[in-house]
Amino acid sequence: MACKTPQLFDVCKETLKDAPYISAMTVYAAVAANRATKTYDDTVYEMAKIVAGGLPGDQRAA
Repeated sequence: MACKTPQLFDVCKETLKDAPYISAMTVYAAVAANRATKTYDDTVYEMAKIVAGGLPGDQRAA
């Protein structure tokens, strides 16, 4: 549950009550979360390659 207190739940209900196309918003949120996860995973993978390969001398000091 995203809203952990009754007050937050009321805010969530109030905010979303007039929102059109709730299902479309849910799909958008799911797609955005998946995209963010893929971007994060790609970044971690690239950083792991850099670290495994060693950094050039001028970047090691940083």
